[in-house]
Amino acid sequence: NKGGTEFAAEAAVIDWLGQRNLSDKKVHELFMTQTDENGKRLLAALKGSGARAANTLDRYDPKVVAGAFKKYLGDKEPLLGFNNFQRIKSIHNTGNDAKAYASLVQSMSQNRQGILSHLFSLLTQLVSCGNMKPDKIAHVFGPVLLRPRTTTTDMMEMMMEVKMQKKVVEALVNNAQTIFGGGGGAIHSPRAAAYSPRSGG
Repeated sequence: NKGGTEFAAEAAVIDWLGQRNLSDKKVHELFMTQTDENGKRLLAALKGSGARAANTLDRYDPKVVAGAFKKYLGDKEPLLGFNNFQRIKSIHNTGNDAKAYASLVQSMSQNRQGILSHLFSLLTQLVSCGNMKPDKIAHVFGPVLLRPRTTTTDMMEMMMEVKMQKKVVEALVNNAQTIFGGGGGAIHSPRAAAYSPRSGG
């Protein structure tokens, strides 16, 4: 289960990104890209057509796809779920125990478990290739995977939440096998397509 129809668009983009050459030294740049006009076009397609938009991904530079994907995730309910924020905060505050996170994930819907497992298969491969460290992945994905339903206006509280987001996602990456198991299936590149910029659009 990669998230079922509920997360079909996310799963399709993860599959496509997983077919890039993740050992390329430039792959770390993928998720650091801001959404440009091509990215906005793709983002609109993902929101409007869902998984069908995946049929157009080969038209775009991988940076455009990764940037649009990150924005797409950020515009929806975080994959870890609004309702789980306080429980995650409690686990974080008591030591970021991997088994506690695993129990939390197991309490989620099968579709949510599936897409999280699938995404973290990709993220752990980025780490194993040596081109993105867990703290860098946490910096990029923290805000889109975990946030409260209502954002605070208190600057100190906001800074603490950002710090927690990073620490939680870093713990999830470092303990992905324990937390997610093999439910999403590893992403292996059947064609090992090299990462190379394209004009996109």
